[in-house]
Amino acid sequence: MYPLIDTLRKSIGWKVLILCILTMLIFWYNKSSVMRFILSMMLYLTAIIAFNISYSRGAFFLLMSSTAAIIETVFIQYMDATWDYRAPDIFRIPYWLIPLWSIAMVVITQLSKWVP
Repeated sequence: MYPLIDTLRKSIGWKVLILCILTMLIFWYNKSSVMRFILSMMLYLTAIIAFNISYSRGAFFLLMSSTAAIIETVFIQYMDATWDYRAPDIFRIPYWLIPLWSIAMVVITQLSKWVP
């Protein structure tokens, strides 16, 4: 009936927007690092399904997210005048950092599809 609305519903942009809003809500309402980890991991797994990302690519995103967290640890420990986290859990980083990086990778890869 309304082609523009149908296009928007099928658009990756809506899914990305919802994913970003849900991620922000998780971190806004949950102060526990463990709850943030659990909920953001559940959201990540839901995003893998919602965007039809293969499980091997999803596992690769988790591996790359772990690598990014390790690199952050190195920067925090050995570089002067870098950032730190208010409530680190392990190796000066919070638990939730890995699923957060994974969600960011999903967002980036999905938005990159818009670029020709």
